[in-house]
Amino acid sequence: MSDEETLESSSSDNESGQDDFEDPDFVAENVSDDDDDEQPGPSTAPTPTTSRRRPSQRGRGRKDQAKTRSRSPAQSAAQPEQSSEPWKRETDPDTAPQASRFMPRRPPGAQVDLHSGHTPKDLFLLYFAADTMRTICRNTNKQAARNQQKGSKYQWTDVDVEELHRFLGLLIYTSLVTLPSIQDYWKQSHILTARWYRTLFLHFLDMGTTNAYILHCDISATQQVTPMTHKNFVAELVAQLCGVTQTGVPLQKSTSHVPVAIANVAEAKDKATAGRRVCQRCKQVDKKRFVTPWKCKACDVALCVIVDRNCFEEWHK
Repeated sequence: MSDEETLESSSSDNESGQDDFEDPDFVAENVSDDDDDEQPGPSTAPTPTTSRRRPSQRGRGRKDQAKTRSRSPAQSAAQPEQSSEPWKRETDPDTAPQASRFMPRRPPGAQVDLHSGHTPKDLFLLYFAADTMRTICRNTNKQAARNQQKGSKYQWTDVDVEELHRFLGLLIYTSLVTLPSIQDYWKQSHILTARWYRTLFLHFLDMGTTNAYILHCDISATQQVTPMTHKNFVAELVAQLCGVTQTGVPLQKSTSHVPVAIANVAEAKDKATAGRRVCQRCKQVDKKRFVTPWKCKACDVALCVIVDRNCFEEWHK
């Protein structure tokens, strides 16, 4: 091959490479065999083979390709709709949205018969259903049997619902008799505090007692009667759960507790000694025997009322 042919071939290849670099999207169309077979003669000056480039075809190909090319997910994502309302300024009045009204299906409040009589026990057991009580008794008896199988040495009698009611009454009674800690009601050598399940159960017990008293107040307001105080309500609830009466429960103090003379003596010489009785506080607390001419008018209990020993005040604290 001559030098001119080599130069011509390399020049043609370079120009063809430049065309490909300038337009990478160009796709050559089918041409005739005569054009493919043409070879430059040795006497012909090297001319670039730019006759195959068709700008119009290339431009139309780009437009067609742009029409059929798929867009990226980011571009095809739905654009947020523009609000038709204009932007608010600081001078525009601010209006709050209309608040939704609470419209319950039934009247709020106690859902019990407010016109019939309900004892404290009846109201309390609304929060401790009969099936719940039976489940607690059944699981307690199973746990006791399981402990005996493991070797625990104690006698066990199956717990029934009535016994559980008495136990709940004793637990509620601990709220009336205050001690430094709950463990003091059952004197045992426990290093740790009450277990979590016990704390949770006592919490439910307090909730049931409080809610029962709220129902009692609602029923009393509907019937237009004076409700019991919370303390008296709890005391009555304890008595009903334990199946006992409130005999021995001290009545509320009144202003009739005043010291009076035991005997009305007309003669002055007998006023210091007539009708004297043994002071009950000195006998029960101090373990001593002192006689006094004074007693409480309401309690009818002989009590000392002197300068250095006021048993009347100590008795009524």
